[in-house]
Amino acid sequence: MSTSWAQAAGGAIADARDVDRWMRAVLKGRVVPPKQQAEWMALVSIRTGEPIADVTADDPRGFSLGLGKAVLGSFGAHWFYQGETLGYRTLYVWFEKEELMITLQTNSQPAAEADKLHDLVGVIYDIVRGDAK
Repeated sequence: MSTSWAQAAGGAIADARDVDRWMRAVLKGRVVPPKQQAEWMALVSIRTGEPIADVTADDPRGFSLGLGKAVLGSFGAHWFYQGETLGYRTLYVWFEKEELMITLQTNSQPAAEADKLHDLVGVIYDIVRGDAK
């Protein structure tokens, strides 16, 4: 079944490697000229709705043009986004300091209390960094 009816939410077909490659290019400024890149990445606080230079412990979540940035526990600040439609999801998280992109795709959409996709990012992050227990 084609999900093209969902336009941007379903009109593109990409595997995790495609998403990873595209988002690395976006986040490293290789897609649009610098002026547009600055506009694309400019953050607005989710808490206040006001522009912010970056996320902080006091204001830990921001959103730009289609990208989120958050400070979450020991992960520190990272860019992320999750898209979903009809049971399919893609989640990517960019840990800028480590130049580490974790991209996950699944065709499950469990109830919120059973959703472990974000937990899996933490497990993979710990494995890659050598912190796995």
